[in-house]
Amino acid sequence: MHKNYRKIVYEALYEIIYNKQFCHIYINSLLNDKNIDTQDIKIIRRVVYGIIENKILIDYIINKYTKNKKIDKKISLVLSIGVYELLFLNNKKEYATINECVELAKHLKGHFLSKFVNAILNNINKNESIEQIYSDENITDKIKYSIPDSLYDYLMTNLNVAKDEHSKIENNKELVKNIFEYFINNNSICLRINTKNENIINNINKEFDELNIKYNIYDGDLILNNFKVYVVSNLVNLNNIKNFANGNITVEDVASVYYMDKLFDIFKKYLDLKINNTNENLFILDACSAPGGKTLALFEVLKYYMFDNNIDKDLIKFVCHDINSDKILKIDNNIKREINEDYHKNIFVSVKDATIIDDNYIDKFDLVMLDVPCSGLGSIAKKPDIKYNFDSMKIDELNHLQKKILDTNKNYVKIDGLLSYSTCTFNKKENDDIVYDFLDKNDNFELLQIEQIIPNINNKSDGFFYSIFKRIK
Repeated sequence: MHKNYRKIVYEALYEIIYNKQFCHIYINSLLNDKNIDTQDIKIIRRVVYGIIENKILIDYIINKYTKNKKIDKKISLVLSIGVYELLFLNNKKEYATINECVELAKHLKGHFLSKFVNAILNNINKNESIEQIYSDENITDKIKYSIPDSLYDYLMTNLNVAKDEHSKIENNKELVKNIFEYFINNNSICLRINTKNENIINNINKEFDELNIKYNIYDGDLILNNFKVYVVSNLVNLNNIKNFANGNITVEDVASVYYMDKLFDIFKKYLDLKINNTNENLFILDACSAPGGKTLALFEVLKYYMFDNNIDKDLIKFVCHDINSDKILKIDNNIKREINEDYHKNIFVSVKDATIIDDNYIDKFDLVMLDVPCSGLGSIAKKPDIKYNFDSMKIDELNHLQKKILDTNKNYVKIDGLLSYSTCTFNKKENDDIVYDFLDKNDNFELLQIEQIIPNINNKSDGFFYSIFKRIK
């Protein structure tokens, strides 16, 4: 282990908590630091993510032993590192943890406060255990699972699940607890496998075994008909994996893959009539495309569909847009990595604002996909800082944007074509409310399918929402 790894953890926490750096972006940036070993990044990532995930609970424990006294923010971070390692990591080297946190405190703030750190951590180590904390009925779920008050209160009335209104609040308490318990306990990454070739799959398995990467095929409640997903528990750097570099695997949560699986099953029925009878070009628009995962997932299954039905591959035409030019570069890079050069001309990528109508697109597309900007609450397991940055006032702004994107892009769907609207959240105002408001105002569309995926132990997935419409006139 890197001898200064706690200093790196401290610096990461300072940037994330006080300078509002995005947790996942900051940790990923460490992969480019040649002075940090990959194995060190594994523990650094775990500790940083663990502290951010459990920040409210860790602060509660610290405040209990400091009598709620105001603590220097640098010392507060050092104490957080010590508490997390002592209580959450099943650390058997308590002396080393406390001693190194004391040395870090001495380096940051001097001898006096280092003695304070030593006393507090030793006291916590002697008197606390995470098992006792979770079993203590006097500690609220908000503290145990580090749910900010504003987010917790918001979800009590805005969690996107159907239920009897009279029992709504009580049921939501249990659901919210289960959601955030899942977030804290889920440290895995999902990889979509981009091939049906058994030789390549065997090669992926062999590489994972050689790199000592722990994986299993997804076995939760979300049934996949057209895709295979691996769940990996100890992956650090994708760039070290050859099968990622050559496009055989892609990072995508199983909930998102499940949505693409359902969308393809519905779209396939349209294709069976459309292409087999007319042999016309097939136009698909991904209007909020970055980083391109949904386009590439759909392209993957369409490629096999076209091959199995002896249909010219050049009939597929994808159009991918995003408002951000940097994100467009990511889409381009993923296309080059994932699909054979022979297919690159099938996907057109450009910068475009999804809220501004393009008359050239009217009635042109067989399928329009809208994975719209959202609050991202379903992704908290991978981006734990989201829950601390939640602002209910911004939901209205998001709703306005979501409705405008939907109202603009509905015009591009052909009669009998499909329109899909999706988010990575479980907020009713961004999901069901948007869908049913759209249906009330657009009688030329009918709802074919709608589903809210709530993160839980059985699903083993992030939160996700999707809806699929058909234009009927």
